[in-house]
Amino acid sequence: MEGVEFGELPFLKEEDLVSSCAYSADGKLFAVGLEGGNINVYDTKTWTEPRALLGHEGDVTAIAFSPSGQQLVSGSCDYTLSLWNLQEESNCLILEGHLSDVTDVAFSPTGEQVASASYDETVRLWDSHTGNNIFVLYGHTGRVYSVAYSPDGLNIVSGGLDGEIRIFNTRSGQMGLVLKNETSDVCCIAYSPDSHWIVAGDDHGELQLWDSGTGTSGKQWQGHDDCVSEVEFSPDSKWIASSSLDSTVKLWDVHTGTLVSIFVGHSTIVDCVAFSPNGLQLASGSIDGTVRLWDSGALEFTFKGHTDNINTMIFSLNGQWIASGSWDNTVRLWCARSGASGRVLLGHRKS
Repeated sequence: MEGVEFGELPFLKEEDLVSSCAYSADGKLFAVGLEGGNINVYDTKTWTEPRALLGHEGDVTAIAFSPSGQQLVSGSCDYTLSLWNLQEESNCLILEGHLSDVTDVAFSPTGEQVASASYDETVRLWDSHTGNNIFVLYGHTGRVYSVAYSPDGLNIVSGGLDGEIRIFNTRSGQMGLVLKNETSDVCCIAYSPDSHWIVAGDDHGELQLWDSGTGTSGKQWQGHDDCVSEVEFSPDSKWIASSSLDSTVKLWDVHTGTLVSIFVGHSTIVDCVAFSPNGLQLASGSIDGTVRLWDSGALEFTFKGHTDNINTMIFSLNGQWIASGSWDNTVRLWCARSGASGRVLLGHRKS
């Protein structure tokens, strides 16, 4: 069905710029972080008027659900994290300590810890029950852009402006391996689901693999003609998808580094890429305002509706829906399987 274009599908209309979004692990809740500092949480069964979480005084830059779906953590330009207990209406812990914008947040696989990255050149680990700061992880000499837990939760990996990837032990806070990208900044990073590999994309368009256990440098290759905006492993750890400012999405063989497919169709910068839960489809979002769904190298659907940069995107766990967040102040939901239309979802209006 290459080239087929479907009409506009259900979307969430927000009054503020959408900066982040996430599904809970069971797919029952969907959270949207807004520029004004608010978070809207939707019940994905009814898609009724959302629950508004009010706490931040600056833009919400990142959000993540706990594995149980009972907690939500958010990071903000106000230098804080908010840790929400979604079972209790007024229970919110404010996590203070960072000295600059929080850029990324993540729950550990067990849900016992929260990690945050910041422009203040640190990574912090927090107790998800008490909100206490467990460790401050030093070592980076520039802004930290991203963090990711290993699948077993024993390590956390971080990357940023200094071109270094640092691995820390989450139980002791001790720094382990330091992986260096000698030539440029680390723009994005990911752990493979089988724990074997770490991949990073840099601002020169290169991709680099490392063995997460030994720190041995693996394949390094020129993947794009411009900065790599996002990297993601397939669920089976066999493939890497990368998106770039060069307007393309590419699929790579992890073991050989060879190009499997190149997806051309976006008219400008591609900001985000995501695998479906079964690994058979790939979605990409772009400044051109479209979300594109790819299958086996061919364009299946083009979802049009956004009027500005699409900067975040995620599949639901059942693979039926794609959620995309855009600078046009909307989150839109797209059917990944049938293209069936749905209702318009109206979001919280900021006072």
